Amino acid sequence: MLLAAVSPSIAAERPWVEARSRRFTVVTNGSEGDARATLRQFEQIHAVFQAVAAGTPQDAGKPFTIIAARDEATMKRLLPAYWERKGGMRPGGVFLDDPTQVFVVVRVDEGPSESWSHSIVFHEYVHFLVQRQVDYLPLWLSEGMAEFYGTCSVEKDRVMVGRAAPWNLQLLQERAPLPIETLLAADASSPLYNEESRSTIFYGQSWAIVHYLMHGAKGAQLPRLASYLALISKGLDSVEAARQAFGDLKVFERQIASYIRGVQFFMRPVPTPNVPAEKTFETRPLPPAEALALQAMLHAITGRKAEARVEADDAVRQDPQVALGWQALARVNSEDERMEDAHRAATEAVRADPRSAVGHHLLGSLAWRRGDTATAESELARAIELNDALTVSQVMLAVLRNGLGRPNDQVIPHVRRALELEPGNAHFQLMLSSVLRDRGDTVNARLLVDRALRMARTAEDRARVQTMLAEMERAAARRAATRDAMRAAGSASSDAAPAGSASSDAAPAGSAPPGTPILVDDAHAFPMYRASCEAGEPRGCKAAGDALRLGRGVARDLAQAASFYDKGCEGGGAPSCHRLALLYSAGDGVSRDSAKAKSLFEKACKGGHQPACKRAAN
Repeated sequence: MLLAAVSPSIAAERPWVEARSRRFTVVTNGSEGDARATLRQFEQIHAVFQAVAAGTPQDAGKPFTIIAARDEATMKRLLPAYWERKGGMRPGGVFLDDPTQVFVVVRVDEGPSESWSHSIVFHEYVHFLVQRQVDYLPLWLSEGMAEFYGTCSVEKDRVMVGRAAPWNLQLLQERAPLPIETLLAADASSPLYNEESRSTIFYGQSWAIVHYLMHGAKGAQLPRLASYLALISKGLDSVEAARQAFGDLKVFERQIASYIRGVQFFMRPVPTPNVPAEKTFETRPLPPAEALALQAMLHAITGRKAEARVEADDAVRQDPQVALGWQALARVNSEDERMEDAHRAATEAVRADPRSAVGHHLLGSLAWRRGDTATAESELARAIELNDALTVSQVMLAVLRNGLGRPNDQVIPHVRRALELEPGNAHFQLMLSSVLRDRGDTVNARLLVDRALRMARTAEDRARVQTMLAEMERAAARRAATRDAMRAAGSASSDAAPAGSASSDAAPAGSAPPGTPILVDDAHAFPMYRASCEAGEPRGCKAAGDALRLGRGVARDLAQAASFYDKGCEGGGAPSCHRLALLYSAGDGVSRDSAKAKSLFEKACKGGHQPACKRAAN
């Protein structure tokens, strides 16, 4: 009771209103008009980004709730930590991306057209959308794009894009610019990167470069940006891609400096005619128990467990049918290691709303922690049945079924779907790389780890990725030692462990032979194989060559296939040598050359590829 008095409920002060669209839910203790206006502003921002970035997903794949606080006092009750820090920042908006749901908290008395209070929310929303569209952007471009679109101004039927934020102008005026190569090469481990304050010249300069490429010379620079993005997608590093797309970097640096000195950062209006009018959004008064449950889940996500417990208890006591209250209670109990209480609360959440994918996911993840893998598997599968865009459920079910030794057709589809939904999520990439490694797909497992390393934003994340890389290197060394031993003994060379061995690298039942790419999604797979080959992985070269030779996901091209096989062979891939030898023997995609073919058969045989030995002997 003392805690309740110290942390008063938002539900107790005045009625709350809810407005919904297909994509967002807005709740506010302001007016119904505030709810509708806030909802339309976010729909407009989404529409703008979708217009300029074709392929952006239509929604988050999980509940996306915007709490529109009517004043600072409400913000303080919702996010007390910011007011507890002496001299701390008093935010006008906060973006919280939890694996099962998104919360945004904004103030409606500081609208986005009159102030900059929503810029941090829009900035993070751009990151959120980009993560669901591309697997990787260099840090300067990621932050520059988020600043470029995050500072937009939302108007009645359009959004003004390219607005120059005062903090970026101040940074550009007061601080010397970074050398262009230093900026282009920066990653999340760089001291230049500080997402907490966004107060370094790195942010201002990145924003200015994106502004130049997007709006400079009335859009004439856009092809250079498109070229840069295409090169990055092929696996080139940021600096080399910039040299090829932007030309001489010293000249490019002078062009940017001149653009900044001109201080003419023009805005461009982007019409949003297809965004529904405010009056079309459904609204309803939000019952006090639901408002309490909402506050409880927000506090659970932000680490205010004591407040969350009191609010969730109160919410389900007022109305046992409020599933979100039970979910918040399950979450808090789980974090406090009260697993039986957590399981009971999660069960009640599913009873209250059996159509909630988040509820089933929560029950499944708790069952897994309790060792009940049967319930975990069925509940995670049910969550996906209800919402197959809930990425965290796809990842967890893939990992669980992999550990249970399920066949590939019960595992790999979840891996594919998760990568489609969030190709830019480093944590998920790392988890799924373990699945592929266990399944013998070392090509794509290594590729996902490399991606995760590029995307890692904290020292802890980078350490986790480095550990995975070390494990993969050790496993590769063990496989190589096994091959050498078997070759010395005159056995047929194989990546598999000897029969009856207790190798830790043994693949689950139904998996592919080690080294076989199994994440084959045709057109989506080829760029992964190509990037893997360019990174020096011979199996990636073989997979890319096979795709081109067979016309699998790409146009059939035997000459290109030969070039990939050649690179794989040069990198020590005996199967690539064998396949290239067959092309030379038949004259497919290359000039027929029997001597060259025989030399390649011999090389493949020496590399341990037994099918080539018979051809080499002829």
